[in-house]
Amino acid sequence: MHQNDLDVSGPLVSIIIPFYNGERFIRETLRSVYSQTYQHVELIIVDDGSMSPFNLSDHSTDYDVRFTTRVIRQTNKGVACARILGLSQAHGDLVALLDQDDTWAPNFIEEILHYFDDPMCDVVFSNAYLQDARGQKIRKLYLDGRVKLYGVGSMPAAVVTVVKPVSFAWNFIISPSQALVRRSAVTSVPVHWQTVFGGADDWILWISLSAMGRGFVYHPDTLLSYRRHVGNASNLRSVMRDSEECALTLLGELLSPAQLKIFWREHHYRRAKDAAVLGRPHLAFRELVASVSFGVGSTSLHSIGIVLLTILLPAPVLDILRRIYSFSMRRGTSNL
Repeated sequence: MHQNDLDVSGPLVSIIIPFYNGERFIRETLRSVYSQTYQHVELIIVDDGSMSPFNLSDHSTDYDVRFTTRVIRQTNKGVACARILGLSQAHGDLVALLDQDDTWAPNFIEEILHYFDDPMCDVVFSNAYLQDARGQKIRKLYLDGRVKLYGVGSMPAAVVTVVKPVSFAWNFIISPSQALVRRSAVTSVPVHWQTVFGGADDWILWISLSAMGRGFVYHPDTLLSYRRHVGNASNLRSVMRDSEECALTLLGELLSPAQLKIFWREHHYRRAKDAAVLGRPHLAFRELVASVSFGVGSTSLHSIGIVLLTILLPAPVLDILRRIYSFSMRRGTSNL
């Protein structure tokens, strides 16, 4: 097969994969890219200082010569910096930030590309399957196929929606691998999101785009398999909370004081709940006090209840709750 065998009609899509010690799953990820039914793409793999450097020749049986594939190397600076470097080298009007352990359905790009015919559309994301390290599907990310925005209801499907930034203060989640994004929208973000380590760099990106009034579209088909395993930053709760805190310190220039207050309140609630369920009642109480200092919202009773239960319940009961919590974190099913 040759480069001129490609169907190059339609916009160029730049696929950026940060790679760091990801040998275990990268082959599956690459296969899902090379299997795309939409072919006008370029693939940029950013090796973030892996101990075993990524070599395309190791994947010769998977590599499709019809696709332009480049490997860029940097010293270890984290996934956000790897994404930024990939973006700086991208030529596509649209970009996809695919994680090294996730896989797309073959029609991922083709199914959602047409939404960008609307100039108001800047981000399109699909539903996703959560899967474990063995590739077993656990459940859908949006369980009933609907995206619930706190205080608003369900996000309409297949239409451009301006999402309120505070929707991301609660449990509205978009994995980078779920989305196609207009490159001009990403590069216009004024916040230095590459400085956020620990997993919240994509969170601050979505918040920034929503604060700038960019249009989001939810495509309800399930076109991604998102892998949950011990190597995910999102599975390391203390690291993720620190990363969230770093992100919030950067958002002052985009969010109003009232919006920031909500984000800080919910951030401390999450810290309080983590500490409570993991059997650290004193820390949980301190975080709860910190959260209340930013006001009391409609989610407060749930958080306060968990913290009080931690203080009042007998140790054996708490141990059972901790085991359930740890198991749900490994399975990707906890909404705490």
